[in-house]
Amino acid sequence: MPCDPLREDCLRLLVNHIARDHTDAYSFNEHVDYVINTYAENPDRLIVTDQERAAHLVALAADKLDYHVAFSTADNEDELKRQEESVIHDLKEAIELDSTNWDARRMLAELELDSSEEFLTFLQDNLNEVSRSCFATAVKAKAHAFDEFARDLPLYPYYRWLYTIAARSFDCGHYHSSLMIAQSLLHTNPDDYTDVRFTAALAMAKLEVDRQELAQFRKNHHQAYSVLLPDGNSQPRPDDPWMLIAELALAWKSFDMKSAEKTLARLLTLTPHAAATLNLQAVVPDGVYARLCVPINSDDELALAVSEADPLLQEGIGTPIAAPFASWLGEHDLVLQALEADPDWHPQTLDFDPFGSGI
Repeated sequence: MPCDPLREDCLRLLVNHIARDHTDAYSFNEHVDYVINTYAENPDRLIVTDQERAAHLVALAADKLDYHVAFSTADNEDELKRQEESVIHDLKEAIELDSTNWDARRMLAELELDSSEEFLTFLQDNLNEVSRSCFATAVKAKAHAFDEFARDLPLYPYYRWLYTIAARSFDCGHYHSSLMIAQSLLHTNPDDYTDVRFTAALAMAKLEVDRQELAQFRKNHHQAYSVLLPDGNSQPRPDDPWMLIAELALAWKSFDMKSAEKTLARLLTLTPHAAATLNLQAVVPDGVYARLCVPINSDDELALAVSEADPLLQEGIGTPIAAPFASWLGEHDLVLQALEADPDWHPQTLDFDPFGSGI
C-alpha cells in the first residue's frame, strides 16, 4: 500500500531507532517487534528529535484529513471546521519543528491557497529546492540504512511532491504537463512508490495517444508493473482499473466498440461489485497527503479510479454517439446485466471505506 502515512511514520521511527542503537543482525527482529508494538501503544515513546516529532504530526494530520474528515458524514459544520483547523495547526507546528518537512509545507499550501492553479505554481516554484533537500538528506541517511526502503525514505516527500504536480495538473487539464512529470517520477523511482503510473495512463487517454503507445508505456515501465517475489524473481501485476479505463476510453473514442466492450468485460471482473461502481460513478475526494490507500482489486480501488478518470468520462458530447463516455459506460448492457445478476448488491455496498490507518 503506497504512501500510507502511519505505516511510513512507523518505518521511519524504526530506521532511526536501529541507527541510534547500532542494532546488529542478531537483535534485529527483536528491535523490529519492539518498535511496531510500541508504535501501536504509544508512538511518543519512540520520538527523540524535532524532525521525528514533525513527521509524526504530519502522519496524524494526513490520516485525520484524508481518511476521516474527507469522508465524514457529520452534519455539524462547526465540528468539521474544528477538525480541519486542528489539521492546519498540526501542519504549522510540524513546519516550526522542521522547516524542511516538505509534506507539511505541501499539504498546508493545498489547504490554504485559493485555487488549484495557484497551488500548482507553488509546487513548481519550489520543486528544485525540495529535490536538493531530499537528495541531500538521502545521502546522509544511506550510511545507516538497512535495506532499500530505509535508503529511499528521505526521498518519499520528493516523490509525493512530483506525484501531486502530476495529479493536480491532470485535474486542471494540463495533460501534457501531467504526463511529463509522471514520466520524470517513474524515471527517478522505477518501482513507482506513489502509483503515478495510474495518472500517466489517464493523461495518455486524454491526449488520445495510439493504443499501441499505451501498451508500450506499460512495457517501458515494467518495473512499476511488476511484483517482486520472495525468490527474487518478478511477475506482472494484475490488471489495474486506471489502465483498463484508459484502454477503454481510447477504444471508445476511436469507435472501436468491439475492443471497448471486450475491455469493459475485463473491467467488470476486477471487483465483486464492479457493475454497481461503474453505474454509480461516485466522486471520491482526492487525498491531500497522497493517493488514497485502498485494497488492490477492491470496489474501493475501482471507485477511486473511476473518480480520478472523471475528465475522461465527461467526453463525448457532439460525437456521433451523441452522449458522454460516462453514460455509455454506466448504462451499457454489460454493466446493467451484471448489476441485475449481483445478488449481494445494495446501495450500502458502495460506501467508500479507505483504510489508511493501522499498524
